[in-house]
Amino acid sequence: MEAKVEAVMGAYNRTLDEPCCASQFLLTDILRGEWGFQGHVISDCGALSDLHNNHKVTQNAAESAALALQRGCDLGCDSVFDEIPEAIRAV
Repeated sequence: MEAKVEAVMGAYNRTLDEPCCASQFLLTDILRGEWGFQGHVISDCGALSDLHNNHKVTQNAAESAALALQRGCDLGCDSVFDEIPEAIRAV
């Protein structure tokens, strides 16, 4: 069955010890890989800031932007993606 969904939103919480908005397992392996999702993934508002502020998987907003993009989050609903130029310079 095809759902014809254009966008999905990540969450604040963790699944299998990965923050959902930067989850290799959920976004890359399952959503895009296994299910073949072609649409957009957007973070919940503030969820990308959560990567460094609460989950502590990154050190700052630039690292959070880079991680989210690498894992398949296309749009951020907070100011973290303002740091994309810095994230690119750091790579």
